Amino acid sequence: VKAVGKGLQVVARAKDGTVEGLEDASYPWMVATQFHPEMMTPNNQSATRLFDAFIKAAQKNLEQ
Repeated sequence: VKAVGKGLQVVARAKDGTVEGLEDASYPWMVATQFHPEMMTPNNQSATRLFDAFIKAAQKNLEQ
């Protein structure tokens, strides 16, 4: 991410400062990532929390 768009908040950076995670609080659930959480090990809590939150948001959307 070279320039963070209006309304987006940086929530994750790589060790070199590269933006790797963005959120937008004006949406019920909007997360953008620039890394590969699907390639992380099953025991990696960061990836697990991200996917759990995604599943919970999707289930909530289906209930509406």
